[in-house]
Amino acid sequence: MVRLIINTCIFFSILYFSKAQPTSESVDSLINFHFNLGRSLFNIHNNTDESLLEAEQEFSKVLSLNPNHASSIAYLGLIAFDQQQFERAESLFTQAVAIDSVCAEGRIGISRIYRHKKQWEDSYQ
Repeated sequence: MVRLIINTCIFFSILYFSKAQPTSESVDSLINFHFNLGRSLFNIHNNTDESLLEAEQEFSKVLSLNPNHASSIAYLGLIAFDQQQFERAESLFTQAVAIDSVCAEGRIGISRIYRHKKQWEDSYQ
C-alpha cells in the first residue's frame, strides 16, 4: 500500500508540475491510472466503506475525464450493489451496457441484479 501511495504522489507531481499541455495520450494514461487504482481498491475492500469510498472517488475521476467510460460506470454499479442500493446499481449497469454492449463488468452486474430479483433465467443471458 505504501508503494501505491508513493507511485501516486510521483505520478501527480509529474502531472501537475509539467508545463506541457495535456495530450490525448496523457489523458488516456490518467484515465487508466485512476481506473486501475479504483479497481484495486474495490477488489481489496473487504466490506469496508472506506475502501469503497476511495474506489468510488477514483471511478468518478475517470468519469470526469471520460463520461462514457463504461467499465467505471459498471464498477460504480458494483459498489452500489455491495451497499445494497439495488435500483441505483441496476441503473448504472444498464447505462454501462448501453455505452458498451460487451462491457463485462456491466453484464456481470446485470446478472447479479437478476439473481437478486430471483429472475433465474434472465441472469444467464
